[in-house]
Amino acid sequence: SKPRPKQPSKETKEALNTLLEPYKGTSLPSSARLDPTVPTRQPTKMTFGNAWRYVPFLVNQGVSIGTALASHAIYGPPKKSWGIEMSVFTKMLRDCAAYSEFATIAGLQQFFDLGSFLPVPSDGLITPVTFRVKKRGLKGFLAEADAQEDGKRELTGEWVVGKQTWRRLQAEWRNKQEKGRERVILYFHGGAYFIMSAATHRPLTIALSKYTDCRVFGINYRLAPDTKFPGALHDCVSSYFRMVDELGIPPSNIVLGADSAGGGLAMATLLYLRDNGYPLPSGAMLFSVSTQILKSFPFLL
Repeated sequence: SKPRPKQPSKETKEALNTLLEPYKGTSLPSSARLDPTVPTRQPTKMTFGNAWRYVPFLVNQGVSIGTALASHAIYGPPKKSWGIEMSVFTKMLRDCAAYSEFATIAGLQQFFDLGSFLPVPSDGLITPVTFRVKKRGLKGFLAEADAQEDGKRELTGEWVVGKQTWRRLQAEWRNKQEKGRERVILYFHGGAYFIMSAATHRPLTIALSKYTDCRVFGINYRLAPDTKFPGALHDCVSSYFRMVDELGIPPSNIVLGADSAGGGLAMATLLYLRDNGYPLPSGAMLFSVSTQILKSFPFLL
């Protein structure tokens, strides 16, 4: 028989209830950073008439990139685990905050949407995918969201594969080798739950494909504030079942990959699948994701 998961102790339940107490009422918690009564300021749209305002920003970004590269080469990265890409990215993101057009949710989303226009790294191949979200009779707290699906809503994503891996797969498909053996990575991108996409993470997903010798599927889950919990998690779970049910990929051949906010979604996906008795993937690779909550509440493991 399947072992029952450990139940939280009385002390743990009391600690959780204390943490959730400020959110039980309808009033704004004292710890909230956003006052919903304050009108949202719309960002200035970029036009030919005001494009000159972005010249200082572009110049500043050029200087920032050069400074970050020089500092990384001379003094090393700000954090030991950072590569050159992370050093440059964090420097650029911090500088964006000085420009009001980019220091809004809509502005940041538009800024990172430009990532889809960047050239694909030369050692990778990208195949965009669109699929409809089916009603799957999901259990647990996703049952309500699942019941609302009518089969018309679409999700987008992309298959990412290194060129060497692609050549190997082509040879296997031509030789009609046994199906069900291919390993794949289902990737949930980071971005604080409100920015970025599978396109912005191509340098990372292509590298994953290259060094693991398998295909990577990056999913574009819904972002805040256009959706709220459990919208993004529902999309991640739906993409997992699409791979298992529609594409016929065995769960044992799937590994979840994720960074930052995507890492939180990956852990939530694993916990949801486990707690509701669904087949689990073979593992997960999580980058820069906070796991402190698991140390505080070990019954989640």
